[in-house]
Amino acid sequence: MVTIDVSKTDLISVRSVFSTESNLLNLKIKKYENRLATYEKTYGMKTRAVMKRFEDGEIGDDEIWFHWASDFETLELLKNKKQTIDRVYASCTV
Repeated sequence: MVTIDVSKTDLISVRSVFSTESNLLNLKIKKYENRLATYEKTYGMKTRAVMKRFEDGEIGDDEIWFHWASDFETLELLKNKKQTIDRVYASCTV
């Protein structure tokens, strides 16, 4: 862990930036969750099952599978980024 000394005013600003980023990530995460839910409803399959079949080469190479995989990977990256932002935010104490 790294400790940085900043003024109270600067810390408030830093926390505000992290809070805003976390809120934006929540919106993006919801967008991608909705996309995956639409795929699941349309094709009658759960995302994780599709990703396994896609990686194993069992469902072909239609464009939809690449879009679905890309949206799934993007969602995972966004969730990881949000966890990091939230962890740093929580460690910024006055």
